[in-house]
Amino acid sequence: MRAGSPFYPLRHRGYAAYWAGSFISNIGTWMESVALTYFVAETTRRGVWSGVVAAAGFLPIGLLSSFGGVVADRFSRRPVVIAATTVQLVVAGVLTVLARGGNLAPGVIAALSFVTGCAGALSWPSYTSAMRDLVPPEELTAAVGLGSASWNLGRVLGPAAAGLVITLGGVAWALAVNTISFLAVLLALAMVRLPSAPRLGENTGVMKSMLNAVTIVRGHPELRLSFSALLVNTMFGSAFIALIPAMAKLVFRGTSRTQSALVTAQGLGAVAGALLLGLLTSRYGHRASLFGAMCAVAAATILYGLAPSTPFAVVALVGLGGSYLMVLSGCSAIGQRFAPIDFRGRVIGLNTTVLGLVYPVASVVVGAVSDRVGLRQATVASGVAYLMVLAAIVLKGRVTRPLLRSGP
Repeated sequence: MRAGSPFYPLRHRGYAAYWAGSFISNIGTWMESVALTYFVAETTRRGVWSGVVAAAGFLPIGLLSSFGGVVADRFSRRPVVIAATTVQLVVAGVLTVLARGGNLAPGVIAALSFVTGCAGALSWPSYTSAMRDLVPPEELTAAVGLGSASWNLGRVLGPAAAGLVITLGGVAWALAVNTISFLAVLLALAMVRLPSAPRLGENTGVMKSMLNAVTIVRGHPELRLSFSALLVNTMFGSAFIALIPAMAKLVFRGTSRTQSALVTAQGLGAVAGALLLGLLTSRYGHRASLFGAMCAVAAATILYGLAPSTPFAVVALVGLGGSYLMVLSGCSAIGQRFAPIDFRGRVIGLNTTVLGLVYPVASVVVGAVSDRVGLRQATVASGVAYLMVLAAIVLKGRVTRPLLRSGP
């Protein structure tokens, strides 16, 4: 692998093991998601239960990620990730046993999904901030992009594998595969050596420690830039993800295959965007690459809303999925690269909290607007609003002068 390749970070043994374990687990996670969604829809025939299960798994991201950042900065990250992964493995095993015995119920699924979500939210800052210790700073953006690519490639491969396994053996077998997949993460962690948390002199309460991260982000131009970009992108550019099923059914009058095509297009675009991020950043700098990706999200959202048919929507979603993922990964890379070493976990936790709290709100708002004016119109309006915010930033000039200049 030559320097500049999006796969260049994989030459580091520790990062390669980290990435491989995560990739295998991501496939299992998406298999479980499809299996549980299928089971709940099949057994309850009520949409509300699907919403409850999804919310139970996602809610901890907004509630606990900042606290997870404090954990990442105060304790050794490797044991934290091992403990959280073990909890997720046990929960996945319980789901498998219950499904095998015919005792799986929607309420139990929601409760166990919440436990898994809590484990993930508490360990995600530790898991993510450890990446900075596995690759040199100049390769961090490419490494983050590869990590995002593994998640979205799992989004593509996992549902297909789940459909096959459920057809051949039933829901319990898909859940069993996810249980086994967590062993890949534990094996990878056994092969990786990470430094202990720095613990550089801060001895405050948990709440004060989280608020100190806000102060750090506000006072650092690069961290403030990534936080603001993440906030704007989530507010105006994220709702399309939750509304893909509605777009497939209400706008294109399609079937489950239509939804699958749209979801796959988003996933493939995200993989491509994640791999391109490192190349663009190395050439144009992280500021210009981030701003360009935000412009692309706004434009692709408008094109997606205006798409006259499913094939056009698929093409638009490839671009939208890619540019949206580039913004997320770019913000993550900036946070990891520029956060002070003893605040790295909390900065990641703060950014993840924004994503976890704002994304559901944005999805509900755009969904409510679509009920009044139509989903096409609401989607286009989101893209136009996004462009207006970016235009205001350009006109104001305070951000774009350093933003459009090539940076490190």
